Amino acid sequence: MLIPATIAKNVVLGVISPHGSTDLIHANQNGLVPKLMQIQAVNIFTAQLLQNLNQGKILDIIFYVSSALHFRHDFITVKNYSKSILLFALFSIPEIAFKWFLIGIPPISLNDVLFFYMIFLHVPNHYRLSWNFIKKQKRETVFLVGLFSMLFLKFGNSVDFSNINIINTAKSFVISHIIYNERYVHKQKSILPNVVKYM
Repeated sequence: MLIPATIAKNVVLGVISPHGSTDLIHANQNGLVPKLMQIQAVNIFTAQLLQNLNQGKILDIIFYVSSALHFRHDFITVKNYSKSILLFALFSIPEIAFKWFLIGIPPISLNDVLFFYMIFLHVPNHYRLSWNFIKKQKRETVFLVGLFSMLFLKFGNSVDFSNINIINTAKSFVISHIIYNERYVHKQKSILPNVVKYM
């Protein structure tokens, strides 16, 4: 990666991962906490079941397809991202150019692209799209995001992320976040198939 692994891991744990905790704020305001817990329980169970049946590739397909559906909200209008794109360019282009100058063209991996995309586009846009409900509970949102950030940073560094069960559990939480957002937060713009309407 272009970013040192330790820094990248801490950013993922402390900045990217906690953004999904706003689901609790939305669920609490709308009486949907049991639904959120149900979605998470079903996805954790499904992930473990697929792993036990040696069908991890099915979970991967669900993860990638649901992520693509979720990310479409980031590209509805390019105009809203001028500041984020500027920040992305401000931080990434000098870094890339400096490394090119020193050591030649560095390998830019899909992880680099995803990392910068999450930091400069998806996570800021998530908070922008969530503003209608998080503005009603700003203190609670700051507390909750801060709490998850501290917990992920404190315990995340001791977690073995090469363990397939840990990876699948993490994927199941991401899929749960996406399903909840598509089903209840972005419901007017949701294109989720009827198969998940039971949630």
